[in-house]
Amino acid sequence: MLLGIGLFSYPIEYLLEHYQVYVLWSFAGAIIGTVPSLVKEANRDSEKDKIDLIWFWTTFIISGIALYGLNFVVGSLSASFLNFILAGSLLALGILVPGLSPSNLLLIFRTIRPYANWIQVI
Repeated sequence: MLLGIGLFSYPIEYLLEHYQVYVLWSFAGAIIGTVPSLVKEANRDSEKDKIDLIWFWTTFIISGIALYGLNFVVGSLSASFLNFILAGSLLALGILVPGLSPSNLLLIFRTIRPYANWIQVI
């Protein structure tokens, strides 16, 4: 598994360096593509009522505003040991908590390129 992660980091780093917009939109498309199956799974047992829709749209809007303002609040993270510890902690959290995507967390914090470089060195 570690060999696969190490080998996969080379093409990801190359693609992010030369085709960053396409790669990021591909990640977004992969996430958005799972929405229909998530809705189908959620509605399998029972239909959702009005309060569920209110909660969904409220959290969707608040999350969107928070993600938009994140760059203004924290800026871009540099490649340092402390930031790699933070990224590793977020990856572990993304694996343990259902619904969180570790790769998306790395993209949001703009640490995926230095993280891929670090994996190549190992």
